[in-house]
Amino acid sequence: MKNVILLAVLFLTITSGKAQNADKAKALLDEVYNKVMSYENIEVNFKYSLQNEEAGINQETRGDVTLEGDKYLFDYMGSQQLYDGKKVYTIVPENEEVTIEDKSTDSNTIT
Repeated sequence: MKNVILLAVLFLTITSGKAQNADKAKALLDEVYNKVMSYENIEVNFKYSLQNEEAGINQETRGDVTLEGDKYLFDYMGSQQLYDGKKVYTIVPENEEVTIEDKSTDSNTIT
């Protein structure tokens, strides 16, 4: 009987501990969300790393994206993608090429 009571108390302690962490996590996420939404724009720099030991590939590429509401400028691997709220412009300077598309849900755009 003591073991059953001990297990019940242990189970309730663990369960209540997880619930408190969930509330703390939600509060932290809400705080971060409100802070990010207060910014006029956001710039994110990132690094993409591809490692394949079997094929002997170890490649690292850097990029950045600037966001302002739904509008963005994305720069990656020498090409840029710009969304002005209506159209998506893909610019590849190396090929001297610009592609202009209407935004669609099927398009490869940043959301």
